[in-house]
Amino acid sequence: MAGYRVAGSPAQTLPLSASGEGKPSPGAKSAPPPAIKAAAFTEAFHHPSVATDPKRAYGSFRFVAFTQSDDSEINIIGTEDLDLVMLIAELLDRDRSLGGGVLDDERLCVLFREPMGKRQGRLLVADRRAAEGLIRHEFGERLTGREVRLILQSLAGQSLQLSAVRDRVSIETKKSQSKSMLSKLGFPDLGHLRAVLLAQIAALASATP
Repeated sequence: MAGYRVAGSPAQTLPLSASGEGKPSPGAKSAPPPAIKAAAFTEAFHHPSVATDPKRAYGSFRFVAFTQSDDSEINIIGTEDLDLVMLIAELLDRDRSLGGGVLDDERLCVLFREPMGKRQGRLLVADRRAAEGLIRHEFGERLTGREVRLILQSLAGQSLQLSAVRDRVSIETKKSQSKSMLSKLGFPDLGHLRAVLLAQIAALASATP
């Protein structure tokens, strides 16, 4: 039985599959990051979606670093959040490639593998409303609510097929929606759009005190 360990607490067990190193997807590796403007990020932090509660602005985007031992124990650095430990374990077990994630009503989480670094990986945790605010800030009011949702699903690593199932629409509807949105925003594909937005969200997460 493999397990996980939260820093500063006793080890606890959770079934995990054998450890394996993921390979970064070619799209994510080659997509150029955007020029990041601090002022734009500050404005995004104070978007109406988070400005109603100042405490929500800081910490709306953060990284949770972790390591994984040879016997698959997960060590969370700087937190004792059992929920995040279990989420990391689930993502590692489900998808060992770069960028696996999850989207729910409260948050967007994306897993980053760093097999050659001091840490095996980091989990990007973003408040969903703050992520929506950043998307609105970046693209203005050109996007519909369904298009914002599609972008969030893409950030979480969901395929169009899975997004269609989750939204209970046909894959043709999702493809049409994606094509129209990309044409409107001037991006060649969802992968490039995802890389640009993840770079911005990652910069915000790295800057969070």
